[in-house]
Amino acid sequence: MQNFTKTSDWLIEYYAGFKGMQISGHSSFSMKFDLSAEEEVSLLFAANRAKIFTYLLTIVAKSENHSRIKETVKSSENASSHLEKIKSVLNKDIHIVLYDPREEQFSVGNSFECFDDLDSDGMIEYFTKVDPEITQNPGTHKEINKTINDSFQIWKRNHFSKYMVFNDFDILILSKPTIFELKRVIESIDTWNPYVDDSSNYAALSLISNTNNIRLRVIAYQREREGQIALHDIIDASKAHIKGRYILCSPSDKVILGGISDFDKPTFYMSKRSRQKRY
Repeated sequence: MQNFTKTSDWLIEYYAGFKGMQISGHSSFSMKFDLSAEEEVSLLFAANRAKIFTYLLTIVAKSENHSRIKETVKSSENASSHLEKIKSVLNKDIHIVLYDPREEQFSVGNSFECFDDLDSDGMIEYFTKVDPEITQNPGTHKEINKTINDSFQIWKRNHFSKYMVFNDFDILILSKPTIFELKRVIESIDTWNPYVDDSSNYAALSLISNTNNIRLRVIAYQREREGQIALHDIIDASKAHIKGRYILCSPSDKVILGGISDFDKPTFYMSKRSRQKRY
């Protein structure tokens, strides 16, 4: 069986204690839908610089448990209410995908009321009907040694268009709509700037942010440096450079309720750096 990375660290656990934080893949997010931590729930977007294609709510579930989970979320007022809150912020339908991490077996629907049980070919047909561009030119531009989070990430890389970004929202706040993109870095957060390799992801998130009047923030942090983060505001993301500004601060309420403009003298940058290829 494929081994997948799971993100669990001090910053995520810290933010999990804040009311209103939607942390993709965290047990606190599963609980909002009356599901267990094993039934991992994630919120994803499919977009590029020019277009938002769709949003997905994915649930990790062995195929023999699909019926039970479908009944749970269908009968749960908490699940339905929470899904509607997310929809109201993103202003677009959200497709729900239950997937078995062991095999290509899925249950798919655009609400908790109705699901279709599908194999891989059925999934391709389903999302072609959502938007034909989603399944055109399948494959990936990403390096094969990129971190893999789950089996669905492998599946979508193989079957969805390489001309769009399909990724998790790391953190979404609903009350004062904000997207947080988290970057756990090895180098010092005092000097870290974004890589142009990630410009497509930043551009897609910027489009989602601007379209829906949602703030976008990038947080760089280090495993061994608890209690301090670099809070970034991406101004422009192109293939040639990424313009932004940042401050060093604590991961406190001020980060959630405030923003870069509330702080004095942020550091501005224009990053042109790229990751060195690994062989």
